[in-house]
This record gives sequence, C-alpha cells and structure tokens, in this order.
Amino acid sequence: MIVIKAFPRVHISLLDLGDVTPRRYGGAGFSIDGNGLEVSAKSSKQTLIAGLDLLDQPARIEAEKVLSAFRSLQKDCPELHLGIRRAPPQHAGFGTKTALLLSVLAAANRAAGAGLSAPEIQRLSGRGGASGVGIHLFFVGGFLCDLGHPNPEDAPFAPSSAVNPARVPPLACRFDTPSTWRFLLMLPQGKRLAGKEETQFFQKATPLPRIEVLEAIAAMYHGVVPAVLNADIATLGSSLKILHSIGFKRRELDAQSEAVRRTYYRLSLTPGLAAGLSSLGPLIYAAVDARDSHATEAASRICAEEGGAFLGVFSGRNTGHEIAYE
Repeated sequence: MIVIKAFPRVHISLLDLGDVTPRRYGGAGFSIDGNGLEVSAKSSKQTLIAGLDLLDQPARIEAEKVLSAFRSLQKDCPELHLGIRRAPPQHAGFGTKTALLLSVLAAANRAAGAGLSAPEIQRLSGRGGASGVGIHLFFVGGFLCDLGHPNPEDAPFAPSSAVNPARVPPLACRFDTPSTWRFLLMLPQGKRLAGKEETQFFQKATPLPRIEVLEAIAAMYHGVVPAVLNADIATLGSSLKILHSIGFKRRELDAQSEAVRRTYYRLSLTPGLAAGLSSLGPLIYAAVDARDSHATEAASRICAEEGGAFLGVFSGRNTGHEIAYE
C-alpha cells in the first residue's frame, strides 16, 4: 500500500488583483511541518475512495473527478482502492483542497505505476487557477513566491477553485524556511468562505487600486523575501503589517470576524511575533524565533483570551510530501 502524506501551508497574500502588471495574482507562502493530509492507495477489485465522509460534498466530487481523469489517461489502469485517512479543516486557510487533489493523484500514480511527472500531476489536478503556492509547496516545501498568470481579457478575478488554468503559475523563487523559526498556528472563531461565497468575495473586492498593488509587491519582494533569507523576524513582521493594511490581504482581513481581526491585531503588536491571516482565514499564523519563549507564551495567551484554538508550535517544512509503504 502507498501512503501519501501532505502538509499544511500558510498563504501570505495574493498580489496583483488590479491588472496593474502583465500578470494577475502571484503570491507567497510557507509549508508547515504539522499534521496534514494522508491518502493511501492500493490495487483492488473495484475502484473507490474511502474516507470521503471527512470532506464536504464539493471536495468529494472533485476527488472522484480527478481520480476518474487519471484513470482515463492510463492504458489498462488497474482498479484502485484509495483511502482518505486524515484531512485538516477545509476552507480555513490550510490549503486542504489542493493538498487533497494532489495527494489523490500522487497516490494513484504510485499505485498504478503510471510514472506521471510533477508538472503532469499539477496540471491534472486543475488547481493553481489563482495561487500557485500550494500546488508547488506540495512538491518542494519551504518558502516560495509564484508569478501568477498572464492577464486574460475582460475576465473577472476569481479564486483557484473557480478557474481551470491553462498553465501552472511559474515559480519566482523558492528558499528554505530558517531552521530557527517556528510557526504558531491559531484558529479563532471566524468565517469560512467557499464556493459561490468565495467567488462573490473576489468579485466584490476587486479590482484593486494601482498604488496598493505596487505597494504589496514591494512589501513582498523587498520585505518578506529578504526577511526569509536573513532569518529576520522583525522585518518579516513589519512587512506583513504592510501587506495586511493594503491590497487584497487587507480586504480578506476586513471580511473576517471580529475575533479573527482582534487576534491578528494583538499578535501583530506583540514583540517577537510576525503575524498573518492565511488565505481568507480564519487560520492565523505567527512566525517566531524558536528561542523566544516569551513571544510564544504571549501568542498562546492572546489566542485563549479571544476564544480561539491554539493548534501548536511547528517548524517550517523544507521538503515536499512524504511517500510511505505499508
């Protein structure tokens, strides 16, 4: 039996949702070495996916759809039994849907001996219509920035779930997350937007003003990126504050519950923490130096005071998914 173990990610921000540059979207994120998603696969007398009860109805449909698409491409494909063993919360900022579809395809690819490459699996998943972060972190881990997609003509802005991309967003850069950093993950009581609601949010929040798009790109590439390269928590924190005050990230934060916003703002003002909202949330993350116990304790206390769940302290993950055999 093949077992694919995928890992959660935090998404920092999308950048150009104003058609200011030649490319839409683009963004960045970190892979987290925490409890993620597990999918098993083995040959069987009948093709099916067990464990679908861990998913909502749209995710169940998409998982079955990508497995069917995979089988249709393979000559004499064996019958496969896939099992979803574990999945993080959906529509919360962990990147669960992308990890799910890639894991289903990676598990089926191994079990069937199909030999599909990483780019082929990425394209077959249908993900990456807006963000290329999760679709790349699944394979390489670490911290990365993607370059989005060429501007289409007269097409509305939409989330990855609503777009079937012609190409996977290319990577701008990929670096190891500093070994001295830890990520504190917190889940306040907040909104979970998906499907039609998420698409409507994108349409309402865009297009962004030119100056905000340019400031967000500057904060990412001359703030977040060098902060990662230099293991500089202070610069990461100040750059994330800029990103959360402008552009798409500000609008994502504004759309969240009061508890999520309070949690973020209190963490962002705490010395030693670099805090952010992952995707549309409600997942909140805070990067901290592993030796700074005071900042970690402060984050845990703030989370509790705001009624949230403190999920733990995790390292960044600098490799992609794991493949195990049972």
